[in-house]
Amino acid sequence: MFKLKYSKRFIKEYEKLCKRDKSAADKIDALMVGTLQHPMYGLGRPERLRHLEENIWSWHIGKKSRLVYKITGDMVWLDSCQNYYGG
Repeated sequence: MFKLKYSKRFIKEYEKLCKRDKSAADKIDALMVGTLQHPMYGLGRPERLRHLEENIWSWHIGKKSRLVYKITGDMVWLDSCQNYYGG
């Protein structure tokens, strides 16, 4: 089982998203639970972001947003949760 840590950016984006889009916030909650168990497999089509440094992964939230995180040992650092594609 992995442990979660949150960046300031993630917390800010997540708080905004909870106010604006409850269904997306619920999906992020489900992805966070999945990330604790298997950060590289499961629902949300996780994929390693090859253009960034090693062990940066993302899960699809919607068409324009992803949950972006880094895996370090038994720790998953949540970095961002919206507007991955700049939209």
